[in-house]
Amino acid sequence: CIESGVLNKILLVKTMSSLQKLIALERDTAKLGFDWPNVESIIDQVISECDEIRQTIRHNEGMERLLEEVGDLIHACISLCVFQNLNVNEALAQSTTKFSSRLDALQQI
Repeated sequence: CIESGVLNKILLVKTMSSLQKLIALERDTAKLGFDWPNVESIIDQVISECDEIRQTIRHNEGMERLLEEVGDLIHACISLCVFQNLNVNEALAQSTTKFSSRLDALQQI
């Protein structure tokens, strides 16, 4: 039954984390033909979002605006991972491990 399938998808989406939802949305969007044209366009978007964060901070536009822009940056980075078929959780895990190792090294000093 189609209604049952739709209900199951709604229930699944409600239990997903924001990260999982965004990854699923990125994949669904690509399936519909609304994908990034190339990796360079995503990198340009990441740089643009960094510039917007810088301006938001410089102009003291407030925490809500900053949160929005940081969210846009995270979204662009996840778009890059999905476009390049990278596992987002693995990328975050590797980054966390690297940061943890650096912190451990600092604590040894």
